[in-house]
Amino acid sequence: MAKHPIPEEILGQLYSRFLPSPCPIPESPLDLPQLLLDDRECLSLVLSRVLGFGIVLLAGIIKLPQILSIVGNHSAEGISVNAYMLETFGYAYNLSFAMQMGYPVTAYGEFALILGQNLIVLSLIFYYNGSTRSAFAVPLAYVCMTAAMMFGMIQIEVLRALTGLNALTAVGSRLPQIAKNYKSGSIGSLSLLTCLALALGSMVRVYTTLKEVNEPTILLGFIVSGSLNLMVLGQVIFYSYIKPSGSKTEEIKEKPGKKTN
Repeated sequence: MAKHPIPEEILGQLYSRFLPSPCPIPESPLDLPQLLLDDRECLSLVLSRVLGFGIVLLAGIIKLPQILSIVGNHSAEGISVNAYMLETFGYAYNLSFAMQMGYPVTAYGEFALILGQNLIVLSLIFYYNGSTRSAFAVPLAYVCMTAAMMFGMIQIEVLRALTGLNALTAVGSRLPQIAKNYKSGSIGSLSLLTCLALALGSMVRVYTTLKEVNEPTILLGFIVSGSLNLMVLGQVIFYSYIKPSGSKTEEIKEKPGKKTN
């Protein structure tokens, strides 16, 4: 009589996905909690693996609020196209590098999902800014470029060098948005939910990268990206819920009046 109702084949697949190689295989799923409690290192690795799966699942809808916000407002006002283009490029080369290095999907799976959603956002930005041709051409160019990197047309050494620029890519893809929010005194069509999910996701990725990926440059990129994502989130909260709506615009309008007096 079997000790548990789960077939051995399914258990083996589950263990291979969620239990890293240093962790011993329990005789029964019921023994797993005690095994993790007894082995702190194994527990931290399993936690990293589970969080990684959670990030990948969340990534499937992480930009959906942003997409709905743009479509609902019929406008991409307040969203920096330069920031989005650089961010999308970063996801493209990091995805390609991780795949060629054979990292576990939990360490990079969200790159592919966010990349696809970013292409939709870029298409919408160009469309609502009146450039229908770019709305199709720019995403297509990114697809071709990503395919070239994924299938080895660009050497792994080049991709590794690009990952060394992750921190700079993070700065370049966030500072334009931060500056635009500050200058306009508003967030335009930026989505609070998307900004919140990106900030939390980056912080979780710092932990999972420490545990599963031995690449300091990738880790530094997530640290910088997470810090800047928190800044964008702070701006969204400030301009949406703390600062009175339109106060900056009113100040600008009042200044000429004061001079004429």
